[in-house]
Amino acid sequence: MIVHTRLDSSHLARNLLGDPSERDLFVYLPPGYEDSGRRYPTAYLLHAFGETAAGSVSPATMTARSGRKRDRSHAAR
Repeated sequence: MIVHTRLDSSHLARNLLGDPSERDLFVYLPPGYEDSGRRYPTAYLLHAFGETAAGSVSPATMTARSGRKRDRSHAAR
């Protein structure tokens, strides 16, 4: 399961690029996580400059004409 939330960070406020301080945050929870008292290892995936968090967690799709993979975050443009 992937949970989507938003995070507001004072560290990102008033940054030089003028980007918003509130960002999307996606968390992958393995099956049975909610009912388990287990601790799980954590891995962080930071998207690259110019990309979105949603684009990093959405699977790439094939375009009908070119056969190239296309990121879903760019498909609506």
